[in-house]
Amino acid sequence: MKKGEDRRRLASEHGYAEKLFLEKVWFPVFQHFNCLTPEYEVDDYIDGKRYLDFAYIRDTLRLAIEIDGYKQLRR
Repeated sequence: MKKGEDRRRLASEHGYAEKLFLEKVWFPVFQHFNCLTPEYEVDDYIDGKRYLDFAYIRDTLRLAIEIDGYKQLRR
């Protein structure tokens, strides 16, 4: 179970698309958020640091998850 800072980031620092991913995709499949870290910092070889939307890190598996939302154009 996520606690402290990771739990707060899961709950508050993501936009609509990221929350929808957690609600409609991740949780129905895994039934927990263990090993899922939001806003995971990685080194960027070009210009420093980047933050992944989520990183799933377990033993020898490291999975980067980026969620691209979209803006609906109003007419």
